[in-house]
Amino acid sequence: MVNNTEDDQSASCMNDLEQLIETLTLEPEEEDIAKIQTMADTVKTSSDLKELANIIYNRCIKDREFGKTGACLCDRLANMEVEGSKFRNIMLSLVQIDYKDKDSLRTKSPGRFLGFVTFLCQVFGNMRTAKGEPFNVLSGPIYDCIYTIFNDDNSSDDDYECLLLQVQSIGKELEAFDESKMSELMEKVRTKIIKDGRSARPGVHKKLLESIDIFYVTEDQPEPEDQPEPGVHYWNYLSRTGYILYYRRSARARCSLLELLELYDITEDQPEPGGRY
Repeated sequence: MVNNTEDDQSASCMNDLEQLIETLTLEPEEEDIAKIQTMADTVKTSSDLKELANIIYNRCIKDREFGKTGACLCDRLANMEVEGSKFRNIMLSLVQIDYKDKDSLRTKSPGRFLGFVTFLCQVFGNMRTAKGEPFNVLSGPIYDCIYTIFNDDNSSDDDYECLLLQVQSIGKELEAFDESKMSELMEKVRTKIIKDGRSARPGVHKKLLESIDIFYVTEDQPEPEDQPEPGVHYWNYLSRTGYILYYRRSARARCSLLELLELYDITEDQPEPGGRY
């Protein structure tokens, strides 16, 4: 009788946790996160802890926009340990399983694959070890997933959108861990832009250009002394590397990269422009 009561309480707790996690918004209130933490502290068995990890993981995989929120939630729960099982290790095991099967996952369910890639990147960016350090061991799998998309001529605009968002989100952390690998990636992106030229699908070409722009152009970039007229693009082409820096007057917003591409054909031996367009 006692065991049945405990089982019922455990089942009720897990159902409540699942409902809270499934209804969690992309920008949750602190009280919602705290409530999940409080309820999670009532988990008494390792099997329930594994179920909790699965609930969060599956929400992230099926809805990649939830990836960062899920990774931040995992960081808050990372130190939980029940019956010798650690939440952090359980979650990393789930990631490892899908990483090993990533090619099959991409073939069978492209959406879930992108959800996995997003969550993998966000775990690297937001979840920390017991010592408060990034999980640098994940950098290798992250690059593998990036190149899986990058080297496939059949990759969709959605694939490149995912790649772009993750470079924007964790690019600096990846560079801090291994600058040479990030430089190599950006060089391959640049080479692909030049090699594919106009034959590339406009959406893909734009995403590749944006990945370079996001990584190399920061809000700290100084503006030129002579402001261009509104709506007129002022840019500087660095011929050695092919990276593009450009400005627009209205709120310092970036001009459309596809528009910029139409203004100027990128070639390896293109001279540096000296005027405005």
